[in-house]
Amino acid sequence: MTEKEWLRATDPQPMLEWLGSRGQLSPRKARLFAVGCCRRVWHLLTDERSRQGVEVAERFADHAATTEELEAACVAAWDAVVGEITLGGGTVATRAAVWPATKVVGKDTALDTGWDTVLALVLAAEARVKKEVIRKTESEAQAALLRCILGPLAFRGLPPLDPFVLCWNDRTIPLLAQAMRDQRDFSAVRMAILADALEDAGCTNEEILQHCREPGTQHVHGCWVVDHLTGRS
Repeated sequence: MTEKEWLRATDPQPMLEWLGSRGQLSPRKARLFAVGCCRRVWHLLTDERSRQGVEVAERFADHAATTEELEAACVAAWDAVVGEITLGGGTVATRAAVWPATKVVGKDTALDTGWDTVLALVLAAEARVKKEVIRKTESEAQAALLRCILGPLAFRGLPPLDPFVLCWNDRTIPLLAQAMRDQRDFSAVRMAILADALEDAGCTNEEILQHCREPGTQHVHGCWVVDHLTGRS
């Protein structure tokens, strides 16, 4: 896969397979991709145990949850699956959505989770919506999610950060990025504020500034720019 193909890709599966073949998808990034996929079907995760599994997995990726907490969340998420199957509650879509919530707390978090969430969305679609449209739309969103998480890491190293930018105005830049992570707020407004602050601090790297301001980009936990500014990888 070339960088041009990566930037234009609309299907996350070959992207994930290519990353895996090159060993360029860290366990943390893989888990956060899976978390991002699960959050796209949040409305279908009607069992609180499934939602808690996703939240614990997200915290575990950033060393904010222990292995014991992750294992307990995994057991609870599987109990939610058993409950959906044996009790037959909810809809076909909500019963399908509990499966990716078990993957996100497991070991193989990236390759299967995206497909599982697409399936849940397809099952949730109204009869008047073509299933092919749902699959295409969600695949495109997941490909964009991967690009948000990996950024230039897929082909190059991260762009260097001027120490002055990081220290500027009593470390305003890292503090802004950390607040976004802590609050899980990666909205376009917050990303634009971050870009403005970066420019005020003297940052001229177009790759960083463009990612913050790129129209239509849905940023997620694990966004490469926010990670870079907070020393995550």
